[in-house]
This record gives sequence, structure tokens and C-alpha cells, in this order.
Amino acid sequence: MRLCFCKCFCGHLAFFLLLSGCAVSPTPTPTPEPPEEIVNFSDDYAAGRLYRVIGKDFDMDIMGSYPQYIDGEPEPIGFQGNSLDIRLVVKNQKYDDLSPVPIENQVYPLTVQHYLEETEATAYSGELVTQFASEIEGEDVMTYVTNATETVSKALIYDVELGQEMYYDNLIANAEDALAAQSGCCGEFTNLLLATLRCKGIPARFVMGII
Repeated sequence: MRLCFCKCFCGHLAFFLLLSGCAVSPTPTPTPEPPEEIVNFSDDYAAGRLYRVIGKDFDMDIMGSYPQYIDGEPEPIGFQGNSLDIRLVVKNQKYDDLSPVPIENQVYPLTVQHYLEETEATAYSGELVTQFASEIEGEDVMTYVTNATETVSKALIYDVELGQEMYYDNLIANAEDALAAQSGCCGEFTNLLLATLRCKGIPARFVMGII
């Protein structure tokens, strides 16, 4: 019994080592050739965009790496200077044009369909949002999203007081109310854009962040 167990155990151990990649290979694995460096655009920053980024716990090596660079010295701000105000110059990159994706008759997976639903914040069945969405041009998804983003940015006037209230009380109006008031802060701009895209049949979701 003991001999049989040892043979069985050794056999299983060898099989496990082969599966796990721990078995010793008789010949060394050749080192793959490093991929060729692909440069998508020149070193000309003349057409670059300037961005201001405020936050903390940045990886400065990544922040200042190609295709962007930190303009000047980051300025410490906030309590005890634990946050940084950084100016980034970022190159404009021209990608290969992608085939246009039509808006109509798109079938999205269940994980994405959720972002087509009408919610209290993204209410789009009201008269104002429905009319607003119908007046934006664009036969394909990217064109419509681009035009919608620009149109929403001009449709509302930023309300500084409301922005302060939202910061402390988390008060955000839905898309229909924001359009009726023609004003809002970041939450209202976002809700209106989400409602506009979902009304058109383009899935979109809320993402929190600061640029």
C-alpha cells in the first residue's frame, strides 16, 4: 500500500508541476525580440493642449512622461500644501479614422443596456429633453456624441452658488429641470448630457472625477 501510494503521489506531483509550469525545461526559452518603437506623432508641441490638473498622490514620473510634459514647477496648494496644481502640455494625436457606428438598430450587451435606462436624474421622456435631443445632428454615434457634448456645454449657464450647495449637500437637479432653468453646475451638465444620449439610444454613464 505504501509503495502504491508513493508511486501515485509522485505521478500526481509530476503532473501538477507540468501544469503549473514548475517543471524544469531541458532547453532554455528563447528571449523574444523587443517590439519596434512606434511613434504616432512628432515631437512638436506647438499644437498641444494645456491642461490644469489639481489633486494629490500623483506619480510624477508618469505625469511628466511622453506624450505630455509638466510645464514649470507644480504648485503646492491646500491644507499643509498636500495637493498640487500642475500644468500639463499634452500633444494632439491623430488616430486612424474608425468606421462610423450608426445609432439606429444597435444591440448592446446586458451590462451596457443598463446605461440606456431612464432614471430620475436622467429623465428624458419630458418635452424639453426630447426636443433638445432631436435638434442635435449626427447620424453616427461619435458625431452625435461630439455635437451633443458641445450643445450641452452651451445650453446651461454655470451656477456658482448651486455648485457650492452641491458640494455640501449633494443637491443635483435632473436633466429636465436643469434644461428648464437653463443653469446648473457639473451635476446638471452631466445629467443633461446623459439624458440626451440615452434619449437617442446611445448608452452613457455617470463618472465622477476632476480635471
